[in-house]
Amino acid sequence: MDRFSDDVHMMIGRPIPGLLRFLTAFITPLIVLIIFLVSCVEYVPPSYGNYTYPSTARVMGWLSVAIVMSPMLVQGLYTVNTSKEASYWQKLMQHLQPVESWRPSEEEFQGQFHINKAKYRNRSWKDLVYYNMFGNYPLPSSISTNKNQELNCLNKT
Repeated sequence: MDRFSDDVHMMIGRPIPGLLRFLTAFITPLIVLIIFLVSCVEYVPPSYGNYTYPSTARVMGWLSVAIVMSPMLVQGLYTVNTSKEASYWQKLMQHLQPVESWRPSEEEFQGQFHINKAKYRNRSWKDLVYYNMFGNYPLPSSISTNKNQELNCLNKT
């Protein structure tokens, strides 16, 4: 959410409001998960009035969903499996990151984007949760520690 908030700030000149950031990061995924679980538990076969659709109709409906979604799954598995990283986890994590060559097209924003990009490499999950709740990183975070080390190196030269 911090990348998204920084990108929105770069585009419109102000960050995402704290309440919206909190809702998007925590509450909305929780609500979607609850709706999905309740739908699975409370599933009843589709019907129209007294008529209950036959099993063939339900199978055709699920097949149409599977046909639409299978190219995304197949492409994702192909991309991860043809990577050159050592473990499957490393392959998956590498493909869940933005492409290294992506950047804003406007030159005036590229400098700030690269500063933010370096910041993202050094954050922890604790930093992300804190950011999504309060809108900034905690002071004793891995990001501020790394930033202070970089500033000390620059001041020594």
